[in-house]
Amino acid sequence: MNKFLSLVFCIFMLVFTTNAFAEPLVKSGSRVWVIGDSLAWLLMHELPVLAQKENVILKGNPVPGSSVISWSQRHNREIAVMNAFKPDVLVVCLGANDAYMGPDVIKNEPPFLAALLRRLQSKDRTIVWVLPPKLERAKRGLENFANMIESSVSYRVLDSHQIRIEMWNDKLHPSASGRAIWAQWIWNYLSPKLYIAT
Repeated sequence: MNKFLSLVFCIFMLVFTTNAFAEPLVKSGSRVWVIGDSLAWLLMHELPVLAQKENVILKGNPVPGSSVISWSQRHNREIAVMNAFKPDVLVVCLGANDAYMGPDVIKNEPPFLAALLRRLQSKDRTIVWVLPPKLERAKRGLENFANMIESSVSYRVLDSHQIRIEMWNDKLHPSASGRAIWAQWIWNYLSPKLYIAT
């Protein structure tokens, strides 16, 4: 009996120390859009499959090689397509190229970040910024970029440093297995499986 009560207590604590009672950001029928750089492009090989399993419409138009600066000033067609889609949730996966360029570039980015956020915000959408995972070739700028985002963005920030994923030899992009693990981790944040409808 004591083991049973211990198990019940553990489950009770797990539920109350997670976001199990928080409504998921995405659920059946939600519309999700993904923008970003080549890391976002790689995630688009995985995220639509996960979304389809839960009847979520997930699309996107990442631009490999892009950055906060480029999304703040260019990519007008991509922004227009995103707005026409009317996403409930916008996933922004940017920062790898910024981090690769290093701290000297990042220290000049706050005005561009502010301009980008003005382009992306809408009262009808939730924005989730996914920070890059550990990138060996961009490690000089990763912390600076994360600090800029976390201090400037009032939206949800998902820090991918928390997970370990396998990278390609270029040490800038996740391998096929790495991106699958990363995508599942992101999806678990967007649509937690412990959600209990009330």
